[in-house]
Amino acid sequence: MMTCTPLFLCYLLSLSYCLCLEPISISTGVYFGATAGLAAIYASSSWMKCAVYECCNQALDPIVARNSIKYDFGDKLKSDFKKKLHGQHIAESIVANALIKHMKDKEPRKALVFSFHGWTGGGKNFVSYLIARNIYFKGMKSSYVHLITATEKFPDPTKAPQYKLELIEFIKSKLSECGRQLFIFDEIDKVPSGIIEGLTQFLEYSIEPKEQSKAIYLFLSNIGGSEIARVTYNFYMNGMNREEIELRDIESLMNLHAFNEEGGLKKSSLIHKSMIDFFIPFLPLEKKHVQRCVVDYFQEKYNITKKVNDRLVIEIADELDYFPVDAKVYSKSGCKKVARKVDMRVD
Repeated sequence: MMTCTPLFLCYLLSLSYCLCLEPISISTGVYFGATAGLAAIYASSSWMKCAVYECCNQALDPIVARNSIKYDFGDKLKSDFKKKLHGQHIAESIVANALIKHMKDKEPRKALVFSFHGWTGGGKNFVSYLIARNIYFKGMKSSYVHLITATEKFPDPTKAPQYKLELIEFIKSKLSECGRQLFIFDEIDKVPSGIIEGLTQFLEYSIEPKEQSKAIYLFLSNIGGSEIARVTYNFYMNGMNREEIELRDIESLMNLHAFNEEGGLKKSSLIHKSMIDFFIPFLPLEKKHVQRCVVDYFQEKYNITKKVNDRLVIEIADELDYFPVDAKVYSKSGCKKVARKVDMRVD
């Protein structure tokens, strides 16, 4: 005996609705009746698809919503930034607010583009992960999230023209499926020259709303890391809190270095034509921030609660290398080595 699932019953009901309509007249009744029936079938099939597969639209039905994009992510993302992103007040404020406004706009005129700058371990990849996790139910595994690592995707500089065409086709294909895509370009400073220029057609401002303008692009690089560290240290030496650093204190420096240093954005029209909306600095992390990363990892990996002033937490943070040599204020690797250090201490 065949088992009737709720999805199958929904389909039958919509089909019977179509077949049982009584024509109002030969000319109009059949047309409108058939149209309404087909619409019901389409709506039903769309519901069934989104109940099983990931969907681009926003949904209120709890069964469908679990596979849909989370447009109400704002409060959760801000909470995650506040609790888990340490020492990056500029990113915490600007990134969250810009994302919220972009996702609330049903017909944006331009794709949202960030360029994240700073030394390794500062949180660039972590912020990308939090963005994906809060907007898409499947997070980094979502079919709408694409991590493009330069050394993996573009290993041969002599094939730059070929890579550029392949990138254009790839993005076109993904945008045709859903405008709300997230493209993360890691190691943008290692992308061969010319490839990123292929993105200009997707990032330009449009007078008319386009599906491609709903997308989000993240460029991650170490470019400008030294200048960011220099500005941060100058504030420290002048007795100022790092939280007093504003985007305007560093943004022009990042823009300049990204445009002139070797890498995917060198002499790029993306910068020249102001297609990058925000240059976000990731400041070097102090020991207190590293200690918070240690506490977070203990909790998330081992469900062990620690405090930042716990002796073991301090010992693990002390194992990392710090600079400058005479002051030892900032971690050379940020929080990148924390996981390995903690793992070595847990039996």
